[in-house]
Amino acid sequence: IERCYIYYLRQYQSLEVLARQRYCLVDYDAFVVDPVSQFQRVADYLKAELTPKTAEVLSSVRHMEQRPPPDTISGIDTSLQRRVNAIVEKAYSILG
Repeated sequence: IERCYIYYLRQYQSLEVLARQRYCLVDYDAFVVDPVSQFQRVADYLKAELTPKTAEVLSSVRHMEQRPPPDTISGIDTSLQRRVNAIVEKAYSILG
């Protein structure tokens, strides 16, 4: 699990820099809850229009119910947990 945390930190620490460059960021959780509006943001960014085929594909996106994850976090170093939580909060503030 600590390796996953470290990987997550490496991937998302540059999120703020990417947001200022020529990237359109999509929050996966927001996408599965409301795929049409999230994909519309991407289309707007690309100056494209959604087609009937796109709408058909997006209608198949579903949020999958998951069981609560096992408690694997309690064994993680608390300073590493705080760093990951800070990155998550920053990502959500950037993604809006």
